[in-house]
Amino acid sequence: MFNNIILVGMPGSGKSSIGEILSQKLNLKFIDTDKVIEKDTQLSIQDIFKKYGETFFREKEREWILKNYNIKKTVIATGGGMAAYFNNIEILKKIGITVFIDVDLKVIKKRLENDINRPLIKGNGNKNNVISDLYNSRKSYYSKCHIHIDLMEESPEFIAELIKEKIKNYS
Repeated sequence: MFNNIILVGMPGSGKSSIGEILSQKLNLKFIDTDKVIEKDTQLSIQDIFKKYGETFFREKEREWILKNYNIKKTVIATGGGMAAYFNNIEILKKIGITVFIDVDLKVIKKRLENDINRPLIKGNGNKNNVISDLYNSRKSYYSKCHIHIDLMEESPEFIAELIKEKIKNYS
């Protein structure tokens, strides 16, 4: 039996929404690592990046993984970059079943079009190019997940049900 389900993917892929629904369907706890880090630091992700930089934030993600290595019966929505730093994806795969929620880039770009709270995406240059570059730099890490779900604009409920079906192979 698996211990946890870990959702991985781009910002705007719906990891948090899907995770909450999936946790209810499976009667598991739910954790959004970005929310935990915001609570622990008492700063928004945007403020963490402004005040301390991306490296500090990635170290906080890493600390969370190592501190919670023995977590059980939880659906975990990771930050969009967590899987792409250090050897985090390898550790996440040991903690539970990793699921890459691979939403079409056109959909991601549309969802993030007016989002001003994501520090790496609001960065310099054309937002669409920034999103494409981020995806391309992270895809090799995301692709290491146990399960890869390729999506367009399906509802979080549909995706949660799809994940529920796919994880049966890991029971």
